[in-house]
Amino acid sequence: MAKLRGGQKANFTFDNRWVVPYCPALLREFRCHLNVEICATVKAIKYVVKYITKGSDMAAYQVRQEAASASASTTAPTVGQSAHGKMVDEIKDYLLGRYIGPMEAVNTILGFEVHSRYPPVIRLAVHLKDEQRVFFTRETAQAVAARPKDTTLTAFFDLCRQDEVARGLLYQEVPRHFTWDNRAHTWHRAGRGRETA
Repeated sequence: MAKLRGGQKANFTFDNRWVVPYCPALLREFRCHLNVEICATVKAIKYVVKYITKGSDMAAYQVRQEAASASASTTAPTVGQSAHGKMVDEIKDYLLGRYIGPMEAVNTILGFEVHSRYPPVIRLAVHLKDEQRVFFTRETAQAVAARPKDTTLTAFFDLCRQDEVARGLLYQEVPRHFTWDNRAHTWHRAGRGRETA
């Protein structure tokens, strides 16, 4: 007769299947059951610091000078406004406020794969016409301004003009049928058996 959690009693026999393997030498030394696991793989960092490498968190902050309190309004802010009446772009705040911790930064810079991401996730750009983000230096500013690179959204519009199948898809369905070429900034038909989220 065995007593289970919650005070219930059960009538069954325990055997070695119910016991976690242990080391008799450690049992004698520490007078308790110890379960020892060996971390000897390349991905041991994931075991040791699993919560640090689970993925990125987010941090957003703003430094501003406080206005005179005598002229402050007591009305509640409307949707999309901060407490001080300024418009807040929540999407931009989310994208720019992504926090990358030191462990993720080092592993990314050195090219170490801490954990694999399957199925691959594609971040689809959403922006107004001619308001996509562009990156340039002083030397490349004019060239980039003359012909900015296509985003996943602008390339989707081009794809719909050229491909019959793409015309029947919603924007969020495109990664299931097409792959994004990050170098050429274009969509290509996906091969068989490929999953993308």
